[in-house]
Amino acid sequence: MVTSVQVDEEVRRRLIRVTSELAKERGRRVSYDEAIAYLLDLWEGRRGSRREFLGLYGCIKAERAEVDLAELRRLEERRLARLVSKDSRGHRAPG
Repeated sequence: MVTSVQVDEEVRRRLIRVTSELAKERGRRVSYDEAIAYLLDLWEGRRGSRREFLGLYGCIKAERAEVDLAELRRLEERRLARLVSKDSRGHRAPG
């Protein structure tokens, strides 16, 4: 069943941009239907992820979270130090 949806000019331009980017990624023409489905999948995925994340709230003790975060921070600082060291020796840092 085909139906029409009225959108203002700015929304239409944005939808054209999304359609164009999807076509570049997929290497073929992409319909408005596919672009809208893609955007809906993104939106629903984010909502689903948020629900899953909120379901985890409170499942780890604050003390354990602090220990884990401190460990992650330490690892990231070591990684950053290595990248800076490489960059100072004339190598380009990634990114």
